[in-house]
Amino acid sequence: MFSFLKRSKKLKFQDDCSQYIDLETPCLIDPFANITKQGVRVTLVRLNGSRNLVGDEKSEEYGRIFNSVLSILNTFFNAENITLAWMYEQDPTNTLSFIEETNRPTRNSAKKLGINGDLIYESLNAANANNCFFQDNIIAIWTTPEIQMEYVNGNVVPMKTENVDLKLLHNQLFQGAANPFLSDNQAIKTHKSNVKTLLDKLREADVICDAIPAKKAAQWMLNKVSPNQPKYTPLNYVDDKRIGKPSPTNWILNPETSEFNLSAFMAEPLSNQMARQSVIEEGVDGVVKVGDRYFGTHTVDVMPKQEIPFIYLKKVLKGIPCRITFIMKPKSKNMWAKLNETMNRYLGGVSQENKEYYRKMILLDAMNEEYDYAPINLQILIVTWGDNPQDISRHAESLSQALTDWGGSRMDYDNISPFQTYFTSIPGVNSVSHSDGCLIGADKLTSLLPHQMDSSLDEYGPILFRHESGKICPYTPNNPKQDYGYNLYVARPRQGKSVLMNACTIASTMPEGATTIPLIVSADIGPSSEGANQLLRLLMEEVHGKEKTKRLIVSQKWDPANDGWKANPLDIRLGRTHPSAQEAEFASSFYSSVCAESDTGHPCKGGKEIIRSVIEDTFTRLASHKECKKVNISMCPDLVPFLNKYQIQYSQQSQVNRENMLMKSYFDIRDELFEKGSIEGASLAHRFAMPTIDDLIETLTNSSSIRKRFEEIYPGALETVAFKLRAHITAMPHLSGTTTLDLAEAHVISFDLKPIVTESTENEARIKLFSEYLLAMNIGMKNFFAHESILTGMNPIYHNYWKKNINKFRNVDKCLNLDEWHALTIKKIDDDGNAVSIPVAGAMYIEWLVKEAPKWRLNINQASHSSSDFTSTMKEKATNIFIYSGTTGKEIEMLRKDFDLNPTQVEALKNLHGPNGEVGSQMLWLYSVDIPGMQGFRSSAKVEFLVKGSMLWGLNTNAKDLPHKIRLESEYSGRPWLEALCQTYPTGSMEGQRRGLFEQLRESNIEAQRQSIGIEERLFEKAVEKIQVIEYGKDVLEDAAIIRSRLT
Repeated sequence: MFSFLKRSKKLKFQDDCSQYIDLETPCLIDPFANITKQGVRVTLVRLNGSRNLVGDEKSEEYGRIFNSVLSILNTFFNAENITLAWMYEQDPTNTLSFIEETNRPTRNSAKKLGINGDLIYESLNAANANNCFFQDNIIAIWTTPEIQMEYVNGNVVPMKTENVDLKLLHNQLFQGAANPFLSDNQAIKTHKSNVKTLLDKLREADVICDAIPAKKAAQWMLNKVSPNQPKYTPLNYVDDKRIGKPSPTNWILNPETSEFNLSAFMAEPLSNQMARQSVIEEGVDGVVKVGDRYFGTHTVDVMPKQEIPFIYLKKVLKGIPCRITFIMKPKSKNMWAKLNETMNRYLGGVSQENKEYYRKMILLDAMNEEYDYAPINLQILIVTWGDNPQDISRHAESLSQALTDWGGSRMDYDNISPFQTYFTSIPGVNSVSHSDGCLIGADKLTSLLPHQMDSSLDEYGPILFRHESGKICPYTPNNPKQDYGYNLYVARPRQGKSVLMNACTIASTMPEGATTIPLIVSADIGPSSEGANQLLRLLMEEVHGKEKTKRLIVSQKWDPANDGWKANPLDIRLGRTHPSAQEAEFASSFYSSVCAESDTGHPCKGGKEIIRSVIEDTFTRLASHKECKKVNISMCPDLVPFLNKYQIQYSQQSQVNRENMLMKSYFDIRDELFEKGSIEGASLAHRFAMPTIDDLIETLTNSSSIRKRFEEIYPGALETVAFKLRAHITAMPHLSGTTTLDLAEAHVISFDLKPIVTESTENEARIKLFSEYLLAMNIGMKNFFAHESILTGMNPIYHNYWKKNINKFRNVDKCLNLDEWHALTIKKIDDDGNAVSIPVAGAMYIEWLVKEAPKWRLNINQASHSSSDFTSTMKEKATNIFIYSGTTGKEIEMLRKDFDLNPTQVEALKNLHGPNGEVGSQMLWLYSVDIPGMQGFRSSAKVEFLVKGSMLWGLNTNAKDLPHKIRLESEYSGRPWLEALCQTYPTGSMEGQRRGLFEQLRESNIEAQRQSIGIEERLFEKAVEKIQVIEYGKDVLEDAAIIRSRLT
C-alpha cells in the first residue's frame, strides 16, 4: 500500500516537472534546432570564448566584442519574435571529475599501448583540481513563428501553413507521441537565419562559438535538469529506428478504452522523458533537492544601476558554484503593455512612485530614437548548489554581497516557484519566468552580459592549461585544428620551458586512438630529455618488460670519443643509390653548417650552391658501375661473416680478361645479401657503399664540371669550401667514416650533447656543436620519412621491404624536440652595441621540415632563450608560441616586433609570474588555428601550467634535487630508483621535506654547512630505503633487521 502511494506521488511529481520543460522533439529538417510544444524553435550556441586576450573595458579587443553583442541585441530586439537566454555557469565543487574527463581518452589510449598513464595523471589531476574549475557559457535562441493573416469569406483569419494538416493528423493517430510537424518551412528559414546572424556577429568579434546539434543539446539539457543521472542517459527521438518496440510507460492497448495505442511505438515528447529522469523533492524557501544535492534558486529583483562589466562580478565569484542566466525578450507591445505605458507617461510627473520608471522610459525612447538601441525586457535568474542547506546559505550570502558590489543589484530567494526558476535557468528548457525583471536599453545590457570569456581550443587533451580566471584549458600536441604542429618556447633559464616541452613529449606517446607508440626524437644539451625517457620507461616496464622497454626507449649520450661509434652524414636509405629529397636537404644543410663562417653563420658566397652540387655529383659518380666503391675485405672485416654464411663471392672474373679477378661493388654485395634474406648484412654493405666526406673533397677538387660551373662566378669559393671540409675531418673524425651507430628499433630516442659542449663561447665552437646537433637529430629521425616517394629510383627488390615499413609508420605520429637552441646560434654585435643571436645556415633544414610536416604527421618543439635565435620563417610558421616570464626592456620590444604583439598582449607579457610550486609557470600562449567561419590569425591566451607528482620527478631539473636523481641513477642503475623517488616524495620534489627539516634544525647548534649536508644525505637515504622496500617488501626488511640484531 505504502509503495503504491510512493509510486503515485512520484508519477504525480513527474507530471508536475514536465510542465516546466517546454520541449517536444528535435527538428527533422534543421539538425541544430529543437521544437517546443507550441512550435517555437530553439537552438543552443556554446561560446568557447574569445580567441584573444580581451583586456580591460578600454581595450580594442573588449570594444570589438562589446559592439558585436550590442549589434546582436539591436538586430533581434527591434523585432518581436526572438527570445534569448544567456547563461554563465561555474562549478568548483566537481573540478576533479571534469579534469579526469578531459584526459580520459589519453588514459584509455595509454592502457591500449601498455603505458601506465594513471601513475602520472592521478597526482597531476589532483594538484590541478585545487587551482581551476569548470566554466560554461551557453546562449539559447528561440524563434516564434509569425502568424500570417488572410481574408476568407470576408473575415481575417490565420493563414494555413503547409504543416497544419500533418500536425493534426499526427495528433489524431499518435496522441501522446512527440509531434515533429509543429513548425512550418518559413519558421525554419527564419530561425536558421537568426542563428546564423548570432554566430556570424560573435565570430566577427573573434569569439569562438558553435551551434550545438539538437540531440546533443537535448542531452546537455537533461544532464543539467538531472545532474545526478549518468552523463549519457539515453533519450528517444522520432527518427530513431524502433520497430515493434514500445517506449517506456506507454501501453500498446489503452486500458481505459481498450483501443490500440500506436504512439507506444513512437518517441515521447522530450519534456516527458526529461521529467521521468528528474527526481526532485518539493521546494522549500527557494531551495529544491535534486538527488543528493540542494539547489538554491534566486531572482534578481533590483537590477545593476551602473554599467560594470560582468568580468568584475566573475572575479569575486571565484569558488562559488552558480549558474547566472539572463532572459532577454522584446519589449511587449500587447494591449495591456501599451495601456500601462500610456498611464505611466501621463502620471510620470505626478506620482512619486512612478518617477523612476518614467525617467527610464523617456531615456529608453531617446536612445532608441537616436542610436537605435532596442529596449529589452530583462530577467536575471541565479541558481547555486551544495551538499546541504548550509552550503546554499553560505553561497547565497557571498552571491548577495558580490551583486551589491556589482552596480548595486539585489537578489532574493525565489519563494514563489523555485521549480520554475530552476528549470528556466537552464538555457533551452523554458523561457518563462515569473521574475519581475526590468526594461533596459541594449547599450546598458551589453556591459552586463558574460561575453568576456577565455577560450579553450579542445574539450579533451593530455596537457592541462588553465586561464587566470581558473577556466580549464586542455591542450593537445598535434592539434587537429592546426594543419601541423610547430611549437616555439621562448624563456630565460629556469622558467619551465623544458618542463612543458618534455611533458608534451610524454603526452605525445599516448595520442587518442593510437595503436602504435609514436616516434619521438629529442636533441638536448643536458638531462631534461633523459628525465622524460626515464619516466616513460617506468610507465612501460610493467607491461612491456625491462628489456623491450630499453629497446623502445633509448637515451644516447653524444660521446663518440668514449663510446667509440661513428656516423656518416651522407648515409641514405637501404636500397637507394641517390638520396631522397629529405636526405639531400639534410646533407646540404649539414655541410652548409660545417662550412659556415664564424662571423655570419653561413658559408662563403656561393658556398651553399657548391655544396649542393658537390653532394649530387658525388652520389651520381659513386652510383655508376665504373666508379662505385669496390669491396675491400681489409676495410670491412665485419662483412666477412655474412659473406661466408651466405656463400657469396666478393670477386668475379673480368669479362675482358678471364684470368683477372675483379672485386664486386658494395652495391652488388648488398643486393645479393638482401635477396638471400640478410637485412643486417645488406645494411652493413650498404653503409660501406656510401660516400664519405673524402669523396666530397675528391669531387670538389677533381670534377671539371664543378669547376666550370662555379670557378668564374664565385672566385675562391671552391678552395674555401674544400678547406672547410678538410678542417672538418680533423675536428670531427667520428663523422668522416662509415656509420656504426644504429638506433632503428627505438621509438623514443633522446640525444644529450652535453659531453661535446666546450667552455668556449666563440662562434666556431657553436657552429661545430650545431653540426653535431643536426646530425643527431637526423639519425634519430631515420623512420620518420617512410613514404611512397622513397620508392622512386630504388631497386625494385627493396620495394616490398620498404612498403612494410611505410605501412608500419605511415599513420604514426612523429615528434621532434629541439631544446637549448640558443646554444647553437652565433652571436653578433648590432649597430646599437647589443649582442644578438643569428641562426646558422643549417637551420634552414628545420624550415624545410616545417614545410613538409603535414605529410609526415610531424610535430616539432623548439626551445630557446630569445626570439632572435629563430629565423624569420620559423617565427612566421610557428603554430604555437609559448613566451615565459622574465623578459624585460629590449627583449619585450623584440618580442613585440617579432610576433606582432598588440598592447594587451604586451601588458600581459609584462605581468607574467615565474615558476610557483602551487600554481606552476605562467606564459603568454600565441596560437594559430583553423576555425570554420572565422578569419585566420594568430590568437592568444594567458595560461598557467602545473606539473606535480611522478611527472614532475621525471622532468625535475631543480638545482638541489637533480644531483640526487643523477646519483641514484648512477649508483642504483637497473633498480627502481625513479619509482622510489615518486613514492617517497609524491609531490614531485624534495623541497617541502627539505624546508621542514631546515625549520626543525634552525634552533640547533649545528653549523649551517654541516646541517645542509646532513639534510641532503637524509633526503637521499630515504629514497634508497624506499628502493629496498619496493624490491623486497616492508615485512622482509623488518624480519631481516630482527634476525641481524639477534645474530650480532
